[in-house]
Amino acid sequence: MTITTPESRPLVSVCIQTYQHVDFIRQCLDGVVCQKTSFPYEILLGEDASNDNTREICMQYAATYPDKIRLYLNDRKNVIYLNGIPTGCFNLIQNLNNTRGKYIALCEGDDYWTDESKLESQVRYMEKHSDCSLTFHDVHIEDCTGTFSWDTMHGVNAWKPLDRKDFYIEDLIRSRWFMATASLCFRRSAIMPLPDWLRTVYSADYALQLLALRRGCARYLDAEMAAYRIHDGGLSRQFDDLTVLNHRLHEIACYNVSTQGRYDAMFRDQRHKFQRTIALKYAQDGRFLRAARHVAELLLYRPKATLNWIVYSMKNRRAH
Repeated sequence: MTITTPESRPLVSVCIQTYQHVDFIRQCLDGVVCQKTSFPYEILLGEDASNDNTREICMQYAATYPDKIRLYLNDRKNVIYLNGIPTGCFNLIQNLNNTRGKYIALCEGDDYWTDESKLESQVRYMEKHSDCSLTFHDVHIEDCTGTFSWDTMHGVNAWKPLDRKDFYIEDLIRSRWFMATASLCFRRSAIMPLPDWLRTVYSADYALQLLALRRGCARYLDAEMAAYRIHDGGLSRQFDDLTVLNHRLHEIACYNVSTQGRYDAMFRDQRHKFQRTIALKYAQDGRFLRAARHVAELLLYRPKATLNWIVYSMKNRRAH
């Protein structure tokens, strides 16, 4: 079956964001341009003014594949800083806003796709299931040398396999991160227009998942079709645990407000878990005023549960 689009417009837009990825970007681009599909697709390649030859490689690929690649050569003056830390928000948002496809797939410049039928598999499923707004799949995880750190990431619990195929917004809110960015393909209509608060998050992959699942389910495809690479220059390595937890608190608060509190009870549960963890980490680091601030907030909206947690923590500490 051939999936057609009007006037040869792309059915899928692949967004690639890259910065200082000279060792990885070729593998990333090769995995995308080699996709075998029954439909046209475009590649939006956002290069954030690297100084390590990443930009030159991107220009070479854009010249080689002018019918596929739309190259955006960004300037560092447009980079969005959050708490003094540069992010890739501008690059991603610019790519997303310029997509023309019915579907959007993501692949960061330091990750790569390993299956040439990846796009075909994901799009074919969503074309047949209008209630599905996002598909994802297994990825394997490796370090910068290509050594596998874990065999496969395909689950919410310590990388164990998922126990079902369909997931909903409630699952995403209550669970830890379990959809790798390089595995995502979602309906453009499910996330557009992009909310202003997307510019205030460090990493937008979880936020995009939340947005997509407002309007349908996520389907897990039981196949390993991409690689997630962990290295010192990666975004996830720039932040300590406390920063990540505080960031997630901010993210779920923004989303909760944008939905007029539709999932307020679930978000309160998550907020309680995050703030307890944050308070404990601050206390362990000797930053007691910050710990006390989070405990005070917990007491305001979950007094009984917080008091029980404090009593349990004190007993547990004495026991050790």
